[in-house]
Amino acid sequence: MAGIYETFANAASAIYGGDLGGSFVLRRYAGGGYDDEGNEVPVTQMDKRVRGIVKPREVWNKGAYLGTRMIAQLDNRVEPKPNDQLIVGNKTYTITDVTTIAPNGVTVIRYEAGLS
Repeated sequence: MAGIYETFANAASAIYGGDLGGSFVLRRYAGGGYDDEGNEVPVTQMDKRVRGIVKPREVWNKGAYLGTRMIAQLDNRVEPKPNDQLIVGNKTYTITDVTTIAPNGVTVIRYEAGLS
């Protein structure tokens, strides 16, 4: 049953968002700090491959043009979180916010992440 939803999400992503052409690395750090006994907790790093597009988007507020900001439209396989890093070639972006694109309110077809 999951295959049907995954197929639908991939098809809907191609229709709504165009082709997600590039392949990037989504890097997430976890851990760090100290545990209850005062021992240092090591920082772990997780790298996942994601497909997507990085492009500028115009920002408007009630008809006033505020400028542009970089966004990444990513596939629906891995949900990005704020403070994750997106590595595009030799450039590294930090994800500031994440918006879920789900036209029917249930099936996520892609994620849109604000970059800094």
